[in-house]
Amino acid sequence: MARTRRHRATRADIARYYGDLTAEYEAYGGAASSWSFGVWESDVRTHQAALLRGHDLLVRGIEITPATRVLDVGCSLGGFAVWCAQRFGCRATGITVCEEHVEIAMEKAAEAGVADRCEFRWMDMDQLELKPDSFDLVTNRDSYCYSQRKRRYLREVFRVLARGGTWSCIDFNVRAGRLSAADALEVEKVLRGFHIPELLPLSRVLGYAKAAGFESCTAVELGEAVLPTAAMIMRRSFEPLRLARRNPRRQIYSSNETEEANFRGHFEAGMAYSAGLHTGLFEHGFFRARKPGGDSA
Repeated sequence: MARTRRHRATRADIARYYGDLTAEYEAYGGAASSWSFGVWESDVRTHQAALLRGHDLLVRGIEITPATRVLDVGCSLGGFAVWCAQRFGCRATGITVCEEHVEIAMEKAAEAGVADRCEFRWMDMDQLELKPDSFDLVTNRDSYCYSQRKRRYLREVFRVLARGGTWSCIDFNVRAGRLSAADALEVEKVLRGFHIPELLPLSRVLGYAKAAGFESCTAVELGEAVLPTAAMIMRRSFEPLRLARRNPRRQIYSSNETEEANFRGHFEAGMAYSAGLHTGLFEHGFFRARKPGGDSA
């Protein structure tokens, strides 16, 4: 049996990966401008609706008004922040390590008519240069896994949240317990291809949240709600992987060696994680935790 391993993913590696894959992710996210796993609840019929349902899940049960201050960590092109500003009239800030995405996100906010309520900043999630008590809601959607210091990151989220504020998160997770050698190899594909430092079981994330001082901490495995998205990603990855395996030394996607490696790793990781969701190796978790005090739900 094997332990899950960490992958040495620097901030520059992550930024380069997302920069290289921008067009691929935009094609995936479409009008929803979401680069995350869609959530297929019983009334969801399309991929775009599933992506938007993930946005809805992050805020479900939380009172959001025009006075609410939202921070989206790992905001990609700002889809969730723009959606929040449009739907609730609130102020939304997004941070990302991919500098080129900041300008694109600002343009999208302007196109949506909410530029005055949205701010996007280039910032490392492990170095939150933000004032204490400055947000009412902090969200991570498939981005908490990118923190190099996940326990410390949640302490920082606790610090920047106002009393009664909420951390809401949907994320990539691995099942608890020791893994077979074959399963450990699949985890390594995901870490390496997506440039994720480490994946945690749901229970450990929950423990970190409690240790940071949060209360009302919950963790739910989304299970079948993400399997249609996983199946779609497997179909989407099949042909690129087939071409790559037929041409292991040929550059298929880019003349740049690093960009080529990022494309190949992306499809390999997408296939491995999506297949692992079906087998139970991976779990897609939904987390909610509240900072004590205040009157928030």
